[in-house]
Amino acid sequence: MKKVLAVIQKISVWFALFATAVTFIYSLGFATSLYPTFYLTDFGQTFYADIQPLNRQMLTFSLVGLILVLILFIYNTANRRTYYVTNAVAILIYSVYSLIVAFTFLPQFPVLKVTYATIDFTFLDMVGTWYVKEPKIFDLGHYVYAVYIASAILLIVLLATKMILRFMDMRKADRSHGH
Repeated sequence: MKKVLAVIQKISVWFALFATAVTFIYSLGFATSLYPTFYLTDFGQTFYADIQPLNRQMLTFSLVGLILVLILFIYNTANRRTYYVTNAVAILIYSVYSLIVAFTFLPQFPVLKVTYATIDFTFLDMVGTWYVKEPKIFDLGHYVYAVYIASAILLIVLLATKMILRFMDMRKADRSHGH
């Protein structure tokens, strides 16, 4: 059981790094993929300007997430057999932070998708300019932040499992000493 848990432990921490890196890469490409659509129309330029603060928030929050994952590695959370308080605190901070970030951004994607659908592309059609008619970037955001949520939940389950096993080991040791 402990060997399986050690493998799950490594996978969980590396998965957290993967999930956070994906959110970082997503935030880098979020508005960039839509830029060709916006520069020729007034409404497009307004929409693009309106999503920039959101894009900056996503980038900033993903950088903080990367720092939190780095802390997991600094405290050797992927390999440590017995978790110390620092490991538990680092996991909890990363997990709570990841959940808050994900649930902050997830509700915004459907709104952006609906707003984007109201853009009048008639001028772009007349000029023959390429543009993104139905951007998948908003749908992709759901998957990106679902992975982020999954990484947080996986680490919480890992921490709970390690704590339960440690408690059981302590009780077994107490019984063997006749306490």
